[in-house]
Amino acid sequence: MIRNRRYGPGVHPHARLELKQRLWRSAVIWGTIALGVVGSVVGIVTFSHRSSAKEQMSLALSKALPSDWRRGAGNAKVLLIEYGDYQCAPCAAYNLMIERVIAEYGSRITFVYRHFPLRRIHRYADLAARAAEAAGRQGRYWEMHTLLYQRQREWANAQTALAVFESYARLLGLDQARFAADLKDTVLVSKVESDYQTGLHAEVDGTPTFYVQGKKTTIAPSYPQLRRLLEEALRHAGDAMADSKAP
Repeated sequence: MIRNRRYGPGVHPHARLELKQRLWRSAVIWGTIALGVVGSVVGIVTFSHRSSAKEQMSLALSKALPSDWRRGAGNAKVLLIEYGDYQCAPCAAYNLMIERVIAEYGSRITFVYRHFPLRRIHRYADLAARAAEAAGRQGRYWEMHTLLYQRQREWANAQTALAVFESYARLLGLDQARFAADLKDTVLVSKVESDYQTGLHAEVDGTPTFYVQGKKTTIAPSYPQLRRLLEEALRHAGDAMADSKAP
């Protein structure tokens, strides 16, 4: 037996080099394949996550969620969603329009209001949203909702809005201690934030923003425009009372 002290028994140096090169090429090939497989898996997981998020967002815009505050019929064929900010002046003006919509359409539609506080420019918007939610725990959500918009200038310009909101709670006959505690409740804070996050995912870029049957209106509509969108949605939903001549 020929023994080579450096390369082992019976192995020529050139053969040893060729073997190393083959092993290196094999390692490179299998490493590339492994990276491709990992990349594919990551891509599939990412795509699946994005698809799932998109599906969840579509669902959130096409039906009222259990946590939503709503008016009209809970199971109406047409859904109108507003993302609003209580300190937003246009939202206060549009609230009057929404009251007209509800008065005209009643149980034919479901109206849902979701919080989208513009915290960077409206310092009391988040607290106002929590005040409405706290009133809701005592069965007076929509009453507080209306007060916040009707008296927006009063609390928006106050030195501290908290005292004003507490006065609204007294006006509505709410339990003061419970109202004060609920304003700080983390569950209630999370509810406002959850609304805000669904708005971000739905590409809300200002307030008010409206969705009719899950479709975002390109502009904040006038009453005739909103009425036309609702009538069109009602016709598509098979509502026999839909006005085919709606402007």
